[in-house]
Amino acid sequence: MDITKDAYGVEFSFSGTWIQKAPADLEEYVVPEGVERIRRNAFAACTKLRKITFPTTLRSVELNEFEQITTLQEIVFPKAQCQNVKYLDAPSAWIIAQDEETRMVLRAPHDVASHAFPGGITAIAEEAFKGNGAEKLVIPDSVHCIGNNAFEFCTNLKEITLPRHLEYLSSELFFSCTNLERIIFQSETPPDGEEDAFIINWEETYEEDFEDEEDEDDDEWFDDDETMRGESIPYSGLIIVPKGCAENYRMNLPDHEAEIVEAE
Repeated sequence: MDITKDAYGVEFSFSGTWIQKAPADLEEYVVPEGVERIRRNAFAACTKLRKITFPTTLRSVELNEFEQITTLQEIVFPKAQCQNVKYLDAPSAWIIAQDEETRMVLRAPHDVASHAFPGGITAIAEEAFKGNGAEKLVIPDSVHCIGNNAFEFCTNLKEITLPRHLEYLSSELFFSCTNLERIIFQSETPPDGEEDAFIINWEETYEEDFEDEEDEDDDEWFDDDETMRGESIPYSGLIIVPKGCAENYRMNLPDHEAEIVEAE
């Protein structure tokens, strides 16, 4: 098997389509176009690696390839290759997809509180922060789009500041954020949103508890065999908005049970 090296000392095989091994002193690397596969443990020795960018030709990244690299801060995929993210496990890295117009967070580090947002982020994908351990999040103003369930199961989250240019509140943004106390809006105009944007949880009730009831509320769900139903539990903490905007927010936000107050 022929082995070649590039200017950074990275070893390739199979006519440059596989990466075999990267040198330990590598800190930032752009994988060249034409690479289709990264062999298992190819970057295992790269204990200084901070950022890696993948090509459109990439087809395979071994599971847990970057799990032990605690210095890794950012993994960048071209938009066309987002599907490969599911084969990665990089607890310390932002996993990002980008094209000419969009730089989207696909997955945040496990505890984003100790990491600054990468520059130029314009969107956050569905479930990007799912299960994150942060207690406080400040989403940068460059973000204008946040996907459904983006902060789902962030059970440690107590406060979140939403960006000034956020256009829409997606479905179940804060689902199972059971300790969320404050949502801070920065825009003077409240964003539009899904009816269930502020749903924190569902309360399940089994059939024997309601078999004689006839009315069905709009905020209830029934499973397929109708053995239980669920009732929505909306966010009931504090919503903080810019001065002079409280009434507008009260009139236009999706359903919630929160107190709306103006920032000091």
